[in-house]
Amino acid sequence: MNKTTAILGTLAALIIGFFIGKATVSDQPSDKPGPALKSAAPDPSVERFKVPVGNAAVTGAQGAKVTIIEFSDYQCPFCSRVEPTIDQIKRTYAKDVRVAFKHNPLPFHPQAAPASRAAMAAREQGDDKFWAYHRKLFEGQQTLDDQHFEQWARELGLNVDKWKNDMAQNRARYDQQIQADQAEAAKYGARGTPAFFINGRPLSGAQPFDAFQKVIDEEIGVAEKALRAGAKPESLYATLIQNAKDGAAAPEAPKPPPFQLPDPKIVYKVPTGNSPQKGPAGAKVTIIEFSDFQCPFCSRVVPTIKKLHETYPNDVRVIFKHNPLSFHEDANLAAQATIAAEEQGKFWEMHDKLFENQRALERASLDKYAQEIGLDMTRFKADLDTNRYKGDVEADFKYGSSLPGGGMGTPTFFINGKKIAGAYPFEKFDEMIKAALAESEKAPPTKKRR
Repeated sequence: MNKTTAILGTLAALIIGFFIGKATVSDQPSDKPGPALKSAAPDPSVERFKVPVGNAAVTGAQGAKVTIIEFSDYQCPFCSRVEPTIDQIKRTYAKDVRVAFKHNPLPFHPQAAPASRAAMAAREQGDDKFWAYHRKLFEGQQTLDDQHFEQWARELGLNVDKWKNDMAQNRARYDQQIQADQAEAAKYGARGTPAFFINGRPLSGAQPFDAFQKVIDEEIGVAEKALRAGAKPESLYATLIQNAKDGAAAPEAPKPPPFQLPDPKIVYKVPTGNSPQKGPAGAKVTIIEFSDFQCPFCSRVVPTIKKLHETYPNDVRVIFKHNPLSFHEDANLAAQATIAAEEQGKFWEMHDKLFENQRALERASLDKYAQEIGLDMTRFKADLDTNRYKGDVEADFKYGSSLPGGGMGTPTFFINGKKIAGAYPFEKFDEMIKAALAESEKAPPTKKRR
């Protein structure tokens, strides 16, 4: 083959490749705006950001009237909580909404970035495989580790050898994509997870369906107006955001004090009072727990506490105190429901029911759980109707807030008076309990009064 023939062959291949590439992506909505259409421009008084879809995984109708861009974290409990809402949106607006997913693993969630890499490796075998794997990650949020990542790849029928090879060979590229998504999240003011942009309009947090529905319905009207004005369906999203803000102003906030773990030498004198307890009264180790039935971290630590009871049946007792946080709207009444159950000798049965059904703690559900555990329903309903135990809940909350460094998060524990805050794994509690048992062995015996 002479040199001229080789050059012509290369050019032909490039031209053919170009048109194949165009054909491959031609069915995807474009991020490039069509001609500027003043009459198609949305109301400028509505805050809107120019968040690109880029190469994010997308599900939904081609040329949809509404584009939702989600910044999420596979280890974030609030991100998993909003997934059923996203599913409801897809069902309700099947032809009008598409959803694009971007990765924003938070630094204090160590398994979030590995989960994102696993999802991106699944995407190498098709967008449908990405979304199926995406669902597996949120369903298995409590077990995000290498063993389960591979197990889910097998369950979904992926080519596991290819998936494992992509995980190993493409890590740098996946990390680059994660960092790019994180930079976008910061640029557009999405500092927590989950964060959404609905046709560029920001919506933060695990909001209920109604909150999404309001914005989506408004945006469908905006999109239809733009289409009537001549906007092209394939470039509709880009047309709607072409005059949007290209970034959010960074908030000016004072620097927080440096983080410090509680001083392990400090022992708090937290009274047990008449709070419900599980374990022998004469146990060598007393754990006082301040908790919130609507807090996802509190539910996450429930299996750990159960394992402590099984491991130290004679040496550990757990005392439960209420700390319903103000932004958990159902937590206070749920706490009252457990006290009402306690008055009928079934605190722990109600405690377990509430944590097992944490997403349904409204009044009707509380009545349902009370009936399931066999409470006197007339008495239970009267207790809740009159807020009979509201004062008891507030007393626990105020006491917890009055401790040094008060205003506690949930869950917070005091193990023989030593503080540990957060849903730590069993090993951390086990370490502290063993230390407490060793200290109890050294302590001089208590003199009995005559």
